[in-house]
Amino acid sequence: MKNKDEFDLFEEDLGDLIREKVYRNIGRFARSWGDGPRMGHGDVAPSVLRAIKEKPMHGYEIIQHFERKSHGMWRPSPGSIYPILQSLEDQGLVKSQVRSGKKVYELTKKGLAEIEKNPEDHYTSRFEDLADHWRQASVWKQGIHMMVSSIHEIGHRGTSKDTEKAREIIENAAEKLSKLVAEIKNRD
Repeated sequence: MKNKDEFDLFEEDLGDLIREKVYRNIGRFARSWGDGPRMGHGDVAPSVLRAIKEKPMHGYEIIQHFERKSHGMWRPSPGSIYPILQSLEDQGLVKSQVRSGKKVYELTKKGLAEIEKNPEDHYTSRFEDLADHWRQASVWKQGIHMMVSSIHEIGHRGTSKDTEKAREIIENAAEKLSKLVAEIKNRD
């Protein structure tokens, strides 16, 4: 086993190498992991209207609806839903009534007409996109976690020869990822 200073230096060097070679190439995707995927700015209000079309709901029910619809991948905050509901009410697209102490929203004729302007498949596909995003992010996270765990283990138990071999493997993988990124950019 390496002494602590040697291990720390190895782990620090490989950490820098990973950041430089790997995260730079998948950075956009890695940064999007954050707190989870988000709906696009223009997607939330139409989605709220579609949810209310299914049945009149209060704000918390709408939040739960989105969480179920996205298979737990997106749970909007009350701070995003309630202002949207107020805006939709101000526009005359929904109306509210207090029922059992809760403000329940339902569509107006104007709101129904607004929904009919936009295809249903966009609403459904947006939730499918969110679920796909998380499935892909999960695979990336798992792969990176396995790689970092292996590097940690090599640092504790490996020889200098092992650490050099690990560095070569990472550099080779980073080079292949860079080539893939270039291919993707050329397709776009």
